[in-house]
Amino acid sequence: MRVDVLGLQAFIAIADHGTFGAAAKALNLSQTALSHRIAKIETELGLPLFVRTTRKLALTQEGLALLPRARRALVDLEKAMTELKQLGQLRRQEVTMGCIPSLATSVLGETLTRFAQVMPNVRVRVMDGYARVIATQVNGGEVEFGLAVRMGTHYELDFKPVMTEHFVAVCRRDHPLADRGSVSWDELSEHCLIGNTVINSALRMSSNQPYWDFEAEQISTAVSFVKHGLGITLLPEFEQQQPGYQDLRTLRVTGPGVSREVGFITRPDMPLSRPASVLMDLIAAQFQVVAQRAERIATGTPERPA
Repeated sequence: MRVDVLGLQAFIAIADHGTFGAAAKALNLSQTALSHRIAKIETELGLPLFVRTTRKLALTQEGLALLPRARRALVDLEKAMTELKQLGQLRRQEVTMGCIPSLATSVLGETLTRFAQVMPNVRVRVMDGYARVIATQVNGGEVEFGLAVRMGTHYELDFKPVMTEHFVAVCRRDHPLADRGSVSWDELSEHCLIGNTVINSALRMSSNQPYWDFEAEQISTAVSFVKHGLGITLLPEFEQQQPGYQDLRTLRVTGPGVSREVGFITRPDMPLSRPASVLMDLIAAQFQVVAQRAERIATGTPERPA
């Protein structure tokens, strides 16, 4: 049976005010409209709710039984609507996204600065973690979207490519390969190599499986090993723009090169809020800026003043 909310409102108003006239006035309705609502709900129930006489209007036994339940039902409905409205307001005022750490440090900083200028009243929460974790968060609705690499899991999610990011080799300026613009895997194998989780993930499906003399979980740890003269590491090209890389040399990797496809992960059945859409557009634009900057670093071209 379909719940007649308007009928319940009319029923409660009549019970509270004692007459059709007073109830109609309280609901800003005509007495005819109010009578129609009561007649409709009584017809659906198949029993009368009021005893009508020329002298008084009283609730029937069925009406007395319905009244507290009707009040409770409308209170619960109003509470649910209020909570839903508050949730919608929160959704408009906050964006929660997932992002892999290497992109959070290389792309998001400048992007969020622009976003704060465009939408100063919207808070942004960034949950950084591995791509698989981010995909799970998107799928579970914990984040509106994710910025990560393409994966072979979570086929029910949408992946929108934004950029193909290449990996580069990084060494100290006093390393024997430091004066090279590029280096092959065969040449790299002749030197001490430092692995990290990110390059291992990129090489997972590759036939090229180098021997790592040292291995670290995080890129930052691998880079610290490089600075201490332990060898060469490989990392995403955008990562080299972070502070602390100025004293290192970057070399392109050839034969074959290694890359990863970066993009947005979303749930096809979950529409994005406007702030989330704006943030995604700004991130996509920032990728172009970061890519151009990476190219200047690789070629040694100085950055032109703005």
